[in-house]
Amino acid sequence: MIHLLLAAVLLLLLPFLTGQGLMAALDDLQKKRAGLPEKYLSGSLVLLLLTEAAHLLTLIRGEGIAFCLKTAGLLWILVATVSYLFTLVRTFLRALKSSPEPKERKKDKAPADSVTAVFGAAAFLLIAAQLVYIALGSHVAITGDMTAETVQTLLSGAPFYETNPMTGLPYSAGIPSRLKILVLPSFYAIFARAFSLPATTVVWQLMPVFWGVNGYCAFAYLGRIFFPGADADARRKRGIFLFLAAFLVLASDSLPGTEGFSLLHAGFTGVSIRLWVLVPALIAAFRERRFVLCALAVLTESVILWTRFGVGMTLLLLLSLIAATLLLRRREVQPS
Repeated sequence: MIHLLLAAVLLLLLPFLTGQGLMAALDDLQKKRAGLPEKYLSGSLVLLLLTEAAHLLTLIRGEGIAFCLKTAGLLWILVATVSYLFTLVRTFLRALKSSPEPKERKKDKAPADSVTAVFGAAAFLLIAAQLVYIALGSHVAITGDMTAETVQTLLSGAPFYETNPMTGLPYSAGIPSRLKILVLPSFYAIFARAFSLPATTVVWQLMPVFWGVNGYCAFAYLGRIFFPGADADARRKRGIFLFLAAFLVLASDSLPGTEGFSLLHAGFTGVSIRLWVLVPALIAAFRERRFVLCALAVLTESVILWTRFGVGMTLLLLLSLIAATLLLRRREVQPS
């Protein structure tokens, strides 16, 4: 149990440490201010892409999970440390540049009204209940999926993708290169190896909760973009929006492919991550002109799903958003 808790703590802290530096740098460039959801979400995507770099190096060298763990760990620590130091230096420099004159006392925010409090509490309870339900791992949909078997094969220490996870025998004809670069099994195997956890515990319990948190970070980010501002009305709308998102998860828990089913029963799969995390994050990032975060979403999909041309739905969505924006701008400038 202690190993599982340590892994959960790492998954809570490391993405934030990684993402806060990235978003701070983007804030300075774009004169914006990122919230906690964007920092955690961007950090999670960066960690996954760093793992992809370690995964590819492991494949090239013909090594196993031990080498991948060491390489990914070094990359994670390096990037998180640089990110943290950058944040400290940035905070220190901003403190030096601040005016020594006493600042006017800011007006206190208006207290949340009863509607905001009710919807906020309801959203929190729904999300917490869903994450606990996912953590139990007792209702996992594994039909046609062999992620846990692949992770278990990687944990054996053999070179990556030389053994068939369903038979335990070497591949007779090999596997497609496009399948070899997919990083989710390696990402999960790293945590299983580092914390001595069973593959099923990591794949069916720990990681669905991790991606569930990222999904709600994406929807919280989307709510802030749709309803900006710090006034009571904006906060009320954001609370209602997040409650509706959590409620619709339960309402759509019906068939494979729906958001509710993907989160509650298959949150470890690439398809679920794309639907639950990448799509809302991409929409919110595009609306705020956070094109670096848009690129992270597109790159992430390319390394977690076997797409036909190496890119998939997120790139198509991004191009559609760009085309729609250009079309609307063109109509605005045309004389009436």
